[in-house]
Amino acid sequence: MNSGVYFIRHVPTGRVYVGSSVNLKRRFHWHKTALRSGKHNSKPLQNAWNKHGSLEFIFEIVQYIKASKEDKEELLAAEQFWIDEFKSHLYEHGFNILSKTALIYQAKHKDASRQLQRDNMLNWWSRFTAEERRSIALGKTTADQRSERARIASNARWAKMTDEQKTAFSHKISAGRWKKALTPDRS
Repeated sequence: MNSGVYFIRHVPTGRVYVGSSVNLKRRFHWHKTALRSGKHNSKPLQNAWNKHGSLEFIFEIVQYIKASKEDKEELLAAEQFWIDEFKSHLYEHGFNILSKTALIYQAKHKDASRQLQRDNMLNWWSRFTAEERRSIALGKTTADQRSERARIASNARWAKMTDEQKTAFSHKISAGRWKKALTPDRS
C-alpha cells in the first residue's frame, strides 16, 4: 500500500507537518525537493528547515490508508484527524498552515464549478488563432506581441516623466543620443 498519512517531524522540538498522499514516495520526494530549493509552501516548515538543516527532520508514515486519486475522502478525513490530534496548525505544535484539509477546498469545486472553469478556459483560448495558441503554449511571442508590449512599456515610462524629462528626452533623441536618453537621470 502506497497511500496514507505522514509526518515531517522536527525531532528536537517534536513539531510536525501533517500531510496525506495517494503516492507517499512521490510526495516525500516533492517535499524534500521543495525544502532543499527553499520553495516549500509551508513557510514555518521552510524556515525551520533552513535554520536547523535536514538532519533534524524525519519523514514518517503514521497511517496507511487504501485510497485512489478519485476517492480521497477517507484519506483526507484521516489527515484531518492527525492535524486535530497534534494541533499541527498552531505554531507551537506544528508547521501546517491551515487547520482544515483539502477536503473542504475540494468541496467548493464540484462538477458544475469545474465545468464552468473549463468553459471559461475554452472561451479564452477560442479568441486566438491556431498559430497564436501554439506560440502561447510554447512560451513564444510574435513580433507583433513584442512590439505591442514595448509600445505599452514606452507609453508607461513617458507618462511617468515630468515635462522637463520629456523635453530633455526629445532633445537627446533629436541629437542622436537616444541610448543615453532611455536611462532617466536620477539626480
